[in-house]
Amino acid sequence: MLAISPSRSFSRGLPVRTCFITILRRALFVCACGIVLFAAGLAHAVPIHYTMNAIGTGSFSGQPFNGAFTIDLAGDTTSVTQPSSGVFFSGGIATVNVAGIGSGTFTDQIVAVSNENFLVGGISDLTIGLALDLIDAPGFASYDLKSALGGITSTVSQLSGNPFPTDHGDFHLTDQSQGTFSATVPEPSSMLLAALGLLGEVVCVQRGRRQRRC
Repeated sequence: MLAISPSRSFSRGLPVRTCFITILRRALFVCACGIVLFAAGLAHAVPIHYTMNAIGTGSFSGQPFNGAFTIDLAGDTTSVTQPSSGVFFSGGIATVNVAGIGSGTFTDQIVAVSNENFLVGGISDLTIGLALDLIDAPGFASYDLKSALGGITSTVSQLSGNPFPTDHGDFHLTDQSQGTFSATVPEPSSMLLAALGLLGEVVCVQRGRRQRRC
């Protein structure tokens, strides 16, 4: 009677350990391919952050301020619309942070705006149709909100003087001495880069095994 070692059971002529490693490598290959395809699909909707860093006067959550504040809108390039020639909107989740007071998320529909016709851009409230914080600058002459934008600074602003609701009270900007509008696009996804590295490693291992068999 043929004795079989407890540590060596055969399946299709291969030891259990070899079979397990082969299955594991195939699983890693499939996983890496899935991550690459998933991340590639996300690449069509490129995340983008529009930011207005400014110095102004007003109140937030019932507290007066006279200094720095930041409005940030997180969107993606697929959300950019063009309601008329030379005018671009991009919606998303918008927040405000006022130095020394705190932060809040706007509850109206807020959009980033670029008007190439009048050289104006910034942040507006689409729900009530009023400018939240717009600045005049030549840099908006050819900007469609779909790419990164270095800081455009201006001392000329367009404010409605209206209070804008957030989840921490109204943000009310009454005057502004300077504003800088910018847009940033994150670097390529670390998940995609990791998946490509894993995929390459698995392919190299598979090629090495085939060469050893020759």
